[in-house]
Amino acid sequence: MFELKSTTSFLLAAFVAIVGMDPISSHAQLPLVALSAPQPVSIVSSRPPDSCPVTQPPAEPFVPPAPYPTELRTGQFWFGSEKLWTWRPVDAILRGGNVVDAKSGKSHELYTDKVFWWRKGYDWRTENPPKLRISGKRLDGPARAIRVDGPGAAFMKNPAMVAAFEIPTAGCWAITANYKGDKLTYVVWVAR
Repeated sequence: MFELKSTTSFLLAAFVAIVGMDPISSHAQLPLVALSAPQPVSIVSSRPPDSCPVTQPPAEPFVPPAPYPTELRTGQFWFGSEKLWTWRPVDAILRGGNVVDAKSGKSHELYTDKVFWWRKGYDWRTENPPKLRISGKRLDGPARAIRVDGPGAAFMKNPAMVAAFEIPTAGCWAITANYKGDKLTYVVWVAR
């Protein structure tokens, strides 16, 4: 209750200082306040810059072999080959932002992604964890390495491999998956 009274007292004092009258004891009409016109807001581009060669749907679409699923949501496409494939968003943007570290109280950028990978014949019962390795490289400047959590087996009707990773900063990033020597790389724009 003390905080509420203190806050109310502070707001009342601020009102008196700005307007020049006490709104509680005065029955006078409040003065009109001139409002300024709205200021333009800076809009972040919703597309990657031309300097970042983001991965786009191929001219010849990849279709996963049977019995793997072939349908995707609108705005997504399959990418890769029977040796290794994943799905990607058409806009090729990974969004993130600043978070506060619970231990240190410091703010830092955080961009995460969780990606499913398939390979024809992968069996989680004989290979768990999978021999999948994920790496990332920033293409438009220096940055520390990505941090990978996993990989692990995704228990689905058609087994998949899954890995989550943290990208340390915004920019243009190439993400590479390597499964027993078969590599697949895609490029994504990481935006604040």
